[in-house]
Amino acid sequence: MSVALPVVSLVFGSVTPPQGDVKDLRVHLGCTNEVSSFDCLLVNFDKKYMVTYPINVGDDGNISIGRGANCPLIATVHVEEVLCESTPVENYIWVRGRCW
Repeated sequence: MSVALPVVSLVFGSVTPPQGDVKDLRVHLGCTNEVSSFDCLLVNFDKKYMVTYPINVGDDGNISIGRGANCPLIATVHVEEVLCESTPVENYIWVRGRCW
């Protein structure tokens, strides 16, 4: 018996980053009085998520996490912070926010 690899599907506004661009994703699922939140690190090659397909503060979106073809919706989110992080050879973008 084999277990399918974890998959994630992200949408921020009209932007849907491919699975290969997701470097790190942390989702805190709040219960009762807590609010769910997320931190997502995307590879930002050639400033793709700043110029070509911009992700902006205020964008609404959703996060789905699962295994294989089963990828249920985990949270409907609102982008509250976008930070660029660069080294001489790599470019990344942090997208952070909370659940609606």
